[in-house]
Amino acid sequence: MCETDHLDSSGYSRRDLLGLLGMAGAGLAVAPVLTSDPALAAASDLALDPKTMPSDLVNYEAPTNLAVDSQAKDAAVSWIDRQADRIAGLNDRIWEYAEPSLAEWNSSWAEAQFLAANGFTIEWGAGGMPTAFVATFSHGTGKPVIGFSGEYDALPGLSQEKGDPKHNPLVYHHDPYAPTYGYGHGCGHCALGAAAAGA
Repeated sequence: MCETDHLDSSGYSRRDLLGLLGMAGAGLAVAPVLTSDPALAAASDLALDPKTMPSDLVNYEAPTNLAVDSQAKDAAVSWIDRQADRIAGLNDRIWEYAEPSLAEWNSSWAEAQFLAANGFTIEWGAGGMPTAFVATFSHGTGKPVIGFSGEYDALPGLSQEKGDPKHNPLVYHHDPYAPTYGYGHGCGHCALGAAAAGA
């Protein structure tokens, strides 16, 4: 067994996991892949090896009874059910805008307006980024403090007609220095932003 073949808790070796990801084929050495990509090397060396994990995570057991039925849970689920069309509509609008990172003017405005309509106070320019904001809702004691990160940026090269399962980009660029297709939400950030706002 080589150094990259240590077994994780599932019984898969790093080589098996890389093979599942299509990164270790027949006759392909895994070590060069790991050394050429520091992030992959760190993930495979730390995350998959119980010997290098913090001791409190090696024997970690997930808490139980977190989703027990309660009046608060029923109220939250009921609100989401009543707002389902608005949350899905927010997702659809952000999909249509397909704005790149740090230029999500319409997407961030739509997300902020959704939150403001539900009683949140909006502060623009979080972290010095003009399309980033912090939405705050305070009720009662102010504890616990719960935070959600809502992403709504599109990625280059993922332009796609909504609802079409086949490759059907809306935008095609001939620029040799940019991706061939325009910005789009194959990344799913339209859903991440809408789900975070709904949450």
